[in-house]
Order: sequence, then C-alpha cells, then structure tokens
Amino acid sequence: MGRLDPNKPYVELGYGIENIFKFFRVDFIHRMTYLDVPEANPFVVKVSAQIIL
Repeated sequence: MGRLDPNKPYVELGYGIENIFKFFRVDFIHRMTYLDVPEANPFVVKVSAQIIL
C-alpha cells in the first residue's frame, strides 16, 4: 500500500441512516480522491448494530 501525497488531501463523503428497528445503522461512504489507486474502493456500505437508550 502506498503513502498519501502530502500535497493532495484525502476526501471521503459519508452519510448514514440510523435507528432502523432501534438497533441497526447503515452508513454509505464515497471516496472522492485517490481513485486512481488500483485497490481503492470508490464506494462502501457499512452496516452496524448499536444500542439506543
């Protein structure tokens, strides 16, 4: 894995939906820079569980 260029910022855009059945959260993350890296994923979906009191 390479290093980040100190002259180019790393930018992600993230948004999510929480409180699904008062337990689940779904996050969507878009990579905005460094898309030219071969192993880079431009879009990721993350599902997590949380306890909401």
